Amino acid sequence: MSQASALPEISVIVPAFNAERVLGLQLEALATQEGRRSFDVVVVDNNSTDGTAALVERTADRVSYPLRVVTAVVHQGPGYARNVGVAAARADRLMFADADDVVSRWWVRNGARAFSVTSLWSGGAQLMSDADMTGGLEDIRAAMSDTADWTGVVPGDLRDAFPVLMGGDFGATRDVYTRVGGCDISLGGVYEDNDFGVRAHRLGIAVDEAPAVRIAFRGKWDLRFRTRLARRSAYARALVADRYGLNARSHFPNPWRELARATGSAALMAAGHKPRDWPGAWMRLNTAAGHAWGKAEAHVPWKRRPASALGVGMASVRQEEERA
Repeated sequence: MSQASALPEISVIVPAFNAERVLGLQLEALATQEGRRSFDVVVVDNNSTDGTAALVERTADRVSYPLRVVTAVVHQGPGYARNVGVAAARADRLMFADADDVVSRWWVRNGARAFSVTSLWSGGAQLMSDADMTGGLEDIRAAMSDTADWTGVVPGDLRDAFPVLMGGDFGATRDVYTRVGGCDISLGGVYEDNDFGVRAHRLGIAVDEAPAVRIAFRGKWDLRFRTRLARRSAYARALVADRYGLNARSHFPNPWRELARATGSAALMAAGHKPRDWPGAWMRLNTAAGHAWGKAEAHVPWKRRPASALGVGMASVRQEEERA
């Protein structure tokens, strides 16, 4: 067989950091794909201190698809790991998944179908509780109402300066990924996916929606984590808006107004004028506080703002240790 004919149609890139506990489920989900599409999987071990790499190496011996692990050691974060994964990928159609989620049984098939009409798409997700994600693979797929049904790709609106692009479920051709500049690692571990979408729209490349390319998304429910995530996301979004002169086009909710509304809602609960949902109220208050903190932090004069760092890792795979 020639080298060209052996190339997969799609390369799946999975960033992983200390993912030994959850990654096996995702690799199993990829091993049970239906539909005649050839694909390989590149797991990018981003400085894990657990047995992530060893898990991939053990799994590679028993799955039906080519599976390998590459290491990304110079920087930390999913954007850098994706860039390194793109450099290592063999196919020109790239699909991205997260280590702690579960892809649909028809994920690769539907991703390939989306690629037939678009070069950049963001998939669909079913938000799952911790309890939903504790069962076996088929239990999780039942909980997400997994189906083979196809829903057509919805064209993105280039008038939207801030499109949503889901880092754990999107697809891009290698040409588009390169033209957009890859992920910007200066944003750390948040908003780097949506920043990619912002830059794509600025180039006239729409982020289309492919709802049939579905995943079970592992929700992040810890209050402290949600508050920290809200703060970092608001900071990163404000940074991106400033970089590209997009503040006037931002539809991000006013964090101070949302904080006031959340406080008012809690007061109504306390007075008995509204059904009491204290966990929900606390979550809303913490999220709003995080957004307010992050947006304020982005505009304080003494805080040094990081310079953009597009595509770091895309040309450095030869310098990264690669394990077959």
